[in-house]
Amino acid sequence: MDRHKLSALFALLIVSMALESLFNLPVYLVILLLIIAFGFIWYSSEIRLAADVRKNNENLLHELKTSSSDSHLKTKQLLTIVSSIPFPLLLLDEMGKIVIYNTQALAFRHSDAKIELDYLRNDFDPAIQEVIKDAFILEKEQEERIRIDDVDYQAYMVPVTSHGRFSGCLILLQDMTKALSGEKMQKRFIADASHELKTPISVIKGMSEILIRDDFNDPEAQKDFLNQINSEVQRLESIVKDLLELSKLSVEQPILHRTRIDFHELAQNVCKPLMPLINEKGLKLNLDLKGEARLFCDAQKMSQVLNNLLVNAVKYSDSGTITLCTFTTDDDYYIQVQDEGCGFNVNEQSRIFERFYRVNQSRARAEGGSGLGLAIVKSVIDAHGGVIEVRSELNVGTVFTIKLNKL
Repeated sequence: MDRHKLSALFALLIVSMALESLFNLPVYLVILLLIIAFGFIWYSSEIRLAADVRKNNENLLHELKTSSSDSHLKTKQLLTIVSSIPFPLLLLDEMGKIVIYNTQALAFRHSDAKIELDYLRNDFDPAIQEVIKDAFILEKEQEERIRIDDVDYQAYMVPVTSHGRFSGCLILLQDMTKALSGEKMQKRFIADASHELKTPISVIKGMSEILIRDDFNDPEAQKDFLNQINSEVQRLESIVKDLLELSKLSVEQPILHRTRIDFHELAQNVCKPLMPLINEKGLKLNLDLKGEARLFCDAQKMSQVLNNLLVNAVKYSDSGTITLCTFTTDDDYYIQVQDEGCGFNVNEQSRIFERFYRVNQSRARAEGGSGLGLAIVKSVIDAHGGVIEVRSELNVGTVFTIKLNKL
C-alpha cells in the first residue's frame, strides 16, 4: 500500500471517530461508511495507476518503434553505401559472422546459396578464406597480397572497435592489375630512357675527350667530330622535348585547346616544310583530302600527330608514294597516312606505340629521332577520345588510320 493510501485511511479513521462522537451513530454504520469511502479512494487510485502505466507503455512502444525505424534506416543506408563501393568488401561481427558483403565480393563465392557464413565456414575463394581468418583471429590492422584467377589483389583488414573492445572487422580487396602494370611500365620506361640518353652522351663524351687532347691537331677530323657532337646534341634535345610532351599527355586529364578548324588546311600546312626531305629521298606525296574539312580538335597537337606520322613514313621509305587522306561519315572523321616503305611483321604491331620501341633499331638510329614519336601520336589521339590503328606488311608498306568523333 502506497503512502497516499495510508494517509487517506488514517484521515478516514479520524473522520469516523468524529462522526461517532458527534452524532452517536452505531459502530456498524460508521464501519460501513468507512469501508465505502476507502473503497472509493482505492478504486480512484487504481484508475490513476492504470492510466499512468498505459501512458508509460504507449511512450515505450513509441520509442521502440522510433528506434526500430531508425535502426532499419541506418541499416538500409549502410547497405546502400556498401553496395556502391567498387571494391569487394566484407564485414564481420564480434563473433566472426560475415554480416555484410557487397556484389563485388559475391563474385568470389562458389555458390549463391543464402546460408549463414562465418570466418570458419564459408564458400569464398580459398585465398579470401585465409584473409577472413587472419582478420578475425589477429584483430589488428594489416595488409596482404593475394592472387585469384591470375589477378593480384591487395587485401586491407581493419578492426572495428567499440568502447575499446573488438567488435568486428572490415575487409577490402583492391585490384592491383593497373597499379602493377603501371609500375612495370614505369620501370621499363626509366630503363629505356636511360639507355636512349646514355648513347648520345657517350658519343659526346668520347669525341670531346679526343678534341681536348693536347696532341690532337687534325682540322678535318675536328670538324667531323663537332658535326657528330652537334647531331647527338640535337638528338638529346629531341628526346628531352618528347619526354616532356609525353609527361603532359600522360596525366589523367590532359589539357586540350580545342577549336573548330579547317583540317584540310592544317594538313597542307604540315606537309609544306616536309617537302624538301620528301624530295631529297625521291619520294612522292599524295594529298587526298575528302569529306568535311571542319574538325573540332587541338590544332597544335593534331599538327604534331600528322608531322610524326609523315616523318615516320619518310624515314622508313626508300621509294614510292606517301599518301595522306581524309574522309568522313555521319559521326566520325577519318585520317590515314600510308607509305610504301619497309613495313613490319604482324607480331610487332601490338608494340608499335610503345615508348622507345623501334621496329628496325639500326635504321631508326641512323635516321635519328627520339623513338617516342608514335607514343606521342597515340597519347594525343587517346586524349581526343579517338582511336588509332595500324596495318602493315613486310616490304609492302604501312597504313595508320585515325578515327575521331566529329562532334
